[in-house]
Amino acid sequence: MGLSKHGNNFTKMLPVGFVGEAYSALLRFFGSVVAGAVAGVARFHFKDESLQHSRCPCPHGRKPIQRISPPLRIAVGYAALAGLWIVLSDYIALGSATDAQTLSRFGFFKGLAFVTVTSVTLYLLLRRWYGVQQRLHQRAKEALQSLEESEQRLVDAQSLAHVGSWHVVFGRTEAEDRWIISDELRHMFGKAIDFRMTTESSFVQMLPRDQVYARECWAAAKRGEGPFEWEYRILVDGRTRWLRVVARFQFDADGRAVSASGTDQDITERKEVEQELLIAATAFETQEAMFITDAHRTIVKTNKAFTEITGFSAEEAIGSNPSLLSSGRHNDIFYQTMWAEIDRNNCWRGEIWNRRKNGEVYPEWLSITKVTSDDGVVTNYVAAFSDISQRKQAEETIYSLAFYDTLTGLPNRKLLRDRLQQSLLLGMRTGHCGAVLFIDLDDFKSLNDTQGHAAGDALLIEVA
Repeated sequence: MGLSKHGNNFTKMLPVGFVGEAYSALLRFFGSVVAGAVAGVARFHFKDESLQHSRCPCPHGRKPIQRISPPLRIAVGYAALAGLWIVLSDYIALGSATDAQTLSRFGFFKGLAFVTVTSVTLYLLLRRWYGVQQRLHQRAKEALQSLEESEQRLVDAQSLAHVGSWHVVFGRTEAEDRWIISDELRHMFGKAIDFRMTTESSFVQMLPRDQVYARECWAAAKRGEGPFEWEYRILVDGRTRWLRVVARFQFDADGRAVSASGTDQDITERKEVEQELLIAATAFETQEAMFITDAHRTIVKTNKAFTEITGFSAEEAIGSNPSLLSSGRHNDIFYQTMWAEIDRNNCWRGEIWNRRKNGEVYPEWLSITKVTSDDGVVTNYVAAFSDISQRKQAEETIYSLAFYDTLTGLPNRKLLRDRLQQSLLLGMRTGHCGAVLFIDLDDFKSLNDTQGHAAGDALLIEVA
């Protein structure tokens, strides 16, 4: 009652038109304040909240008002402005209305204005909220699509590189360990897509010897001692596969392993290539001399037997042409024919005379093979040879024993018969005649009987 009386006394001092205009201005002002305040709070809530959180992750760095949750700030702000609106509008209404009808009409328009301003504010707030939700939904959809594409690229990369990934969270016992593995790792172990890895199942497919080694490495890694990468073999569909594991362990403050992540890579092909290279390297270092040239016939590699036979060290031979070994016994036509056959048949085999570093000429059995790439381009030549000096000497000895007399060195009957046969054929073909001279030693038997076989052999050598 005091407020109403005070208001009436106050309004009697002012013109009625002035009071009405002041009331309208205050109505518009407070309506704009309510709408702007609520919209501003909503804008701050939906647009700037995440930014403030990212800029100031620590709650102690915020202002006191920022420690209040956004919904509570909106509610408190709205209640304060609405209460202020009601108090001021009632004060003005009581001070300007002269009768009950005017007061009623004023209250009607005041309520209508309040509902209108609140509705507009709610519409703006909901529209902004809906827009934010739409954008968040679109961003979440794009992020999910990007994540799926990244996961697919990871799966493709693991498949191409033959790498499987895994993560394990350790429990109190190995049976309580929780494993997460990639599809590629299941494929490498020959398991179905729904296979669930356990710590024990990660060892059972290993070969017995590798299983013991892998368990020791795993236990040492869990203790933080390492190694954190090792190789092992597993049996998949009757075939042995080599895998290389690289692991990283996470430990708590007490040094106890809490989890581990890692990859297993299928290195079977690499191991097979290494084995083939080992065999090739072993075969290269044999008693047979070998050297390799590039496409321009420059020596790039030799073995120990090459040095033993030729006398040239690897340092002396590498970078040189094989003509370094030429003896001079073969002319250019011989070498041109040899290389023509290599180009035609990809290889050549035959006997050749070469020269050692000390100048000694020796015979060797040489084999040259041409190496080409997949597109037929020559990349290397591989030559293998052996010293056949002893074999040649043995052949000469056998030939001498077969066709010459060991005492006099003259041709024996077998060689005589061979030469007579050749002469007869030549005479028949050319029409020429030939003659045979027969020499006999008289009383040779008496000399052997009286003087001994040594005297007879001496006589034969002298006559020869």
